[in-house]
Amino acid sequence: MLNILVPVDGSENARRALEHVIGLKESGQPFFVRLLNVQSPLQSKVSLNAIASQATLDAYFREMGEEALAASLALLHRAQVPCEHAVEFGPPAKTIADYAQKHGCHRIVMGTRGMGVVSNLVVGSIAYQVVHLTQLPVTLVQ
Repeated sequence: MLNILVPVDGSENARRALEHVIGLKESGQPFFVRLLNVQSPLQSKVSLNAIASQATLDAYFREMGEEALAASLALLHRAQVPCEHAVEFGPPAKTIADYAQKHGCHRIVMGTRGMGVVSNLVVGSIAYQVVHLTQLPVTLVQ
């Protein structure tokens, strides 16, 4: 069974990537989808621990991740595609590549955003980094 990682952030581009994967049902090859939302660590010189505890911050960002996953989970359930989902914390590109490796994924399918006139030449920095951090095939969907 093909094990496909689809990183999602709640964006239209991520939805299109997921729709691409759902379209693979027509091939008849069985596959499993792992949805992943990555919450980036805050890069602030001001300590947020003065405002809220680390546990409170973690819970807040986990909730944001779950919200970003909700629409994608609903799409997969409607399409009757078997899946799992996770929210991870860390630098997005490295976390995506590490997660794919750890979970034995066969490929990564992710959205990217166009950059104006040169949209076919330049991809989003996270997608670009993932391509360079993994040995897995990566499909970028615009």
